Amino acid sequence: MRHVSEISTGLFFILLVIILTGMVSPVNAEKPPAGLQLVPQKKKPTSEIDHKMTVARQLIRQRNYEGAAALLETIYEKQPDNPVVINLLRNCYDQIGQYGKSELLIRRLIERTPTSYAYRMYLAEALARQGQHDAAATAYNEAIERIRNKDTVQYLHIIKSMQAHGFDTEAIDIIQQLRTEKADTALFAFEAGVIYEGERKYREAAGEFYVAMRDTSRVGVNAENKLITLLNFPESSKEVEQTLLELLQHDPQADGARVLSAYYLSVNRTDDALKYALLRDSLEGGNGDYLMQHLRMCQSRKMYKQAMEVARLIINKYGDKPVFSGAFFIYADVLTQLGRYNEAITVYDSIITTFPSTQDKAEAGYQIGNIYLNYLYDYPAALTMFDSVVNSYPRGMGYMNSILAIPHCYLRQDKLDEARKQFARLAGKRLNVDAKEEVDYYLALIDFFENKFDTCKVGLNKLLVDYPRGFYVNDALRLLMIIEQSAEQPGILQQYARARFFLEKRQVDSSIAALQTVAADSGSVLGDVALYMMADMYLKQFDSALALEMVNKLSNMYPDSYYLPYGLKMKADMMLTKPENLEEGKSIYKILLEKYPNYPFISEVRKRLRELELDAHTG
Repeated sequence: MRHVSEISTGLFFILLVIILTGMVSPVNAEKPPAGLQLVPQKKKPTSEIDHKMTVARQLIRQRNYEGAAALLETIYEKQPDNPVVINLLRNCYDQIGQYGKSELLIRRLIERTPTSYAYRMYLAEALARQGQHDAAATAYNEAIERIRNKDTVQYLHIIKSMQAHGFDTEAIDIIQQLRTEKADTALFAFEAGVIYEGERKYREAAGEFYVAMRDTSRVGVNAENKLITLLNFPESSKEVEQTLLELLQHDPQADGARVLSAYYLSVNRTDDALKYALLRDSLEGGNGDYLMQHLRMCQSRKMYKQAMEVARLIINKYGDKPVFSGAFFIYADVLTQLGRYNEAITVYDSIITTFPSTQDKAEAGYQIGNIYLNYLYDYPAALTMFDSVVNSYPRGMGYMNSILAIPHCYLRQDKLDEARKQFARLAGKRLNVDAKEEVDYYLALIDFFENKFDTCKVGLNKLLVDYPRGFYVNDALRLLMIIEQSAEQPGILQQYARARFFLEKRQVDSSIAALQTVAADSGSVLGDVALYMMADMYLKQFDSALALEMVNKLSNMYPDSYYLPYGLKMKADMMLTKPENLEEGKSIYKILLEKYPNYPFISEVRKRLRELELDAHTG
């Protein structure tokens, strides 16, 4: 009966399969279209080990090393020769501090592959982590014995491993031995330098890093960074400086001269900085490229005296070669910053007459106009210069900047109708986004100056829509806020508009007088704005006492003002310029961090406060 039952059951399942799979007779079966072949899709099953490996990697990414190790152990039992499993499991053991298990695993690997230098190195690391120094040293020696053909890559792995596990002296011995055998005194110079640095042997470290800088790979960059760090570290600075000076005498190297020059510039030893800038320029063929770099560094650090000296040197040495027009521009800019405007104009004039590039001529002409506009306040002369650039040198940023500067000349001369006309003309031209935003902002600002506040609001709101991340967005928002805030006090708003117009025309005294009127009105809704603006103007005039007085009034009279945090930051910055007020400045910074965390200057405050606290700690 049992046999019959099994046959019946078997027949039942066969019939069921026939029904479900559509296995009907060939007479009734539908044939597929010609040219179409039906291929059954079979999904490749994922093996259990593959699934476990995936889960183990996920656990490692989640830093669940214990769970990953437990899972990998089950895989290792089935695949003891799988290198991926071995490395993952060994890493898990190391992460959870089970160095004994790691050692046991590695010894099993060594039994299978006794010639592997890597396994011996792993064993040495596991033993070192367990404090078995002598056994680890033996394992390192055994690893070295298994390196074939003095392979430097394999030696590098072992040296780095020894550095990481407290075998610095042994690593140095290996490096020196290899240098002798290979007759290569630069071998592993960076690694040797790191070891000497850790041992506070700064002279030896500097010598090694000096050699390593010749490496054209990332190693050379790292060596240079190490030297710069050592030069700026008080404990090592003098020793490293002296070492570099000696090395440059008997083994001149352009990179070494560059490092010393940059260091001397950072500590304001400008004569020494120039000396080694010249040395580097000479070592690199005397083409002047590095002197130009040095000149730009002096300019960016506002070392104007040094910049002038370097610029004159370049101009005298390389004359009027077009590639060095930048030296003339920097020279003229430095003269401008020093208030020697007529000399600067003369240098810019020489660029126009000497260099063939239209862009250079346009830029020089624009800079002359800029001196007249923003330093000498000679607006007719500025306008003449900008017109000359537009008509004679229609190319480059100097040309574009001159176009944008022309309406400002009219604005400064109180010719609002002509300024509006010029800005409106620019609005119809194809300009870049930044230029278009400037044009639109000033068209709205002219409406503000003319007390057309509703029209101004329309223009400012349109600007916010058209340029949501633009340069003038914050200015537009503040002006809109002021207009809305003072809607019930049109007289105050008009007085404030006068103050802004005076400021635009660089008539600071008249602007302050108008703001004093705004601030003096006891019911003024713009009193806080006026006080902050006056504080800012006094500070720019180097009258810190009056600036501080305005900030204190702002703090006492308008404790909830939007501008108060800006005023407090201004006060803190002033306090931090004097050692006796340092703590008061820091306390204001802390208040700003606590009460006004969303203001745009907060990241700057946080960074500066961190630097101050670090200086106090190290001091």
